[in-house]
Amino acid sequence: MADNREAIMFKKVPEGYVFRAPNPWVLGRIRFYLVNEAQKTKLLAVITARSQAVFWVTFAVLTGTSTAARAESEAIKQDSAVLQREIDAIRSQVDALQTEIKTIR
Repeated sequence: MADNREAIMFKKVPEGYVFRAPNPWVLGRIRFYLVNEAQKTKLLAVITARSQAVFWVTFAVLTGTSTAARAESEAIKQDSAVLQREIDAIRSQVDALQTEIKTIR
């Protein structure tokens, strides 16, 4: 991956490298800087470390969201089962009352 980033962000020129800085905005101008070999190495290290941090934070958030969604789904299933039992109990009470009303008539 670093090789791919290197090819995308650095272009070899006689004076060193032209560095294409990552743009945090979708729109806006792209910035280019002339850097030497030492600066290129430092920039790649920072960009790689930042990319790994973003990956792990994203992974943690998605895992947590997935776990929370799974727990919520299980809670909904349990609530649904409880509600169904209550509905069944009410239906049986209604049936008993209807039978009692028929007997009284």
